[in-house]
Amino acid sequence: MGGTVMGQLAVIATTPLVTRLYSPEAFSDLGIYMAIAGIFSVIATLRLEAAVPAASNKVQAVSIVHAGLISCVAFSITASLLSFLFFEANVFRISSSHILTSILIGLSVLFIGGFQILSSLQIYHEDFGSIAKAKLIQGIALAILPVLLGLFAPNSINLASSDAAARVFGALKSFKLYRTELKNHTTERVSEVMVKFKDFAFYSTPASIVNAVSQYIPVLIFNSQFDIKTAGLFVFANRVLAVPIGVIARTLSQVFLGEAGAVLNSGKKVKPVIKKYFIYSSLLAIAPAVLLFFYSDKLISVFFGSEWIASIPMIKSLLILSIVQISSSVISQTLNIVQKNSWQLFWDIFRMIIVSLSIIISLHMGGNIFYSVEAYAFSNAICYIIMLIMVFRAAQIRDRGI
Repeated sequence: MGGTVMGQLAVIATTPLVTRLYSPEAFSDLGIYMAIAGIFSVIATLRLEAAVPAASNKVQAVSIVHAGLISCVAFSITASLLSFLFFEANVFRISSSHILTSILIGLSVLFIGGFQILSSLQIYHEDFGSIAKAKLIQGIALAILPVLLGLFAPNSINLASSDAAARVFGALKSFKLYRTELKNHTTERVSEVMVKFKDFAFYSTPASIVNAVSQYIPVLIFNSQFDIKTAGLFVFANRVLAVPIGVIARTLSQVFLGEAGAVLNSGKKVKPVIKKYFIYSSLLAIAPAVLLFFYSDKLISVFFGSEWIASIPMIKSLLILSIVQISSSVISQTLNIVQKNSWQLFWDIFRMIIVSLSIIISLHMGGNIFYSVEAYAFSNAICYIIMLIMVFRAAQIRDRGI
C-alpha cells in the first residue's frame, strides 16, 4: 500500500509539468493507448495470479507464474496486432504513428500482466517489501519519464513511451525472485498447469473483462465520436480526478479490509465498520470536491495551464461521481469478503450496460461532449449508489446470521 500511494503522489506532483508540455491531442492518444492496454492486460495472465497463493508447493507456484508469463506474451502480440488493425480501420483515431503506438500497447500489456503474475509469487513468499519497492519505482518512473521525454519532444509517442517504460521498470524489479526460483526448481508443463487451474480463467477472467470495459469505454466512445482534442480534454478531466480518487480509495480500502477481516474472524457484526468507513471516505471526498467546484477556474489555470480551462465543465460534471465513487470503492470489497461474489459480477455487468447505453443514447439525441459526460457521470453515480445499497444489504444478511 505504501509503495502504491507514494508512487501515485509522485504522479500527482509532476502532473502540472506534464500538462504544460503535452497537448490535449497527446492526452487523447494516451487515453486510447491506456484503454486498449488496460482491457488486454486484465486478461493477459488469464487471472492465474489468483491461483499462485493456492499452490501446494514452490514448484507449483513457479509453474503457475511460468504459465502466466507465457500467456502474457501471447496476449501482448494479439493486442499489438488488433490495435494496429483498429487504427488502420479508423475505429479509434490517434495523431501518432499507428505502428509505434501498437507496439507500445503490446509492451504495456506484457509488462502490466507480467508485474501482476510476478507480484503474486512475491506474495506467496511474503516478500511484501519487494512489491512496495517495485510499485514505488514504477510510480516514480510514471512521474519523471513524461517530463524528461517531453523536454526533448512533447509528442504522443513520448507520452505513451514513458508509461510503457515505467511498466517495464516495475516488472523487471519483480523478476529477480522468479528467476531465482526457476533455477532452483523444475516446472510442470504449461498445459498441465492450465488444466489444473482452468477455473481461474473461466470464472475470473470474464468478470475482469467486464470491469475493464466499464472503466475504459467512455474514452473509446468519445474518441470515435468527437475530434481528438475534445477527447483529450475528457481524458485530462478524468485523469485529474482519477489519480487522487485512486490514492484515497486504495489507502482507506486497505485499512477497511484489515479491520473488516478482523471483525469477521471474531464473529462480530461488520455493518458498523462499513458505516464508519463510508462516513470517513465521504467526508474526505466532499471537502476537496466542493473546493474544486467553486474555484475550478483558478485552480485548473494555475496548476495545469490555461489550455485546459475548456475541460472545466467536464470536471464539474465528474465531481459528484467522484464523491460517490470514493465512498463506494472503499467498502466495495465487502461483497467479496462476505462471499457475495455473484452480486459483484452482476453489478459489474449492470454498470457496463447502463454506462454504455447512457452515452450512446446521449449521442443519438445529438448531445455534445459535455452532455455526454454528464450522462456518463450521472449513470455511473447511480450504479455506485446501487453498489452501496448492495454492500449494506449483504452486510445486514451476514450480521443476521451470526
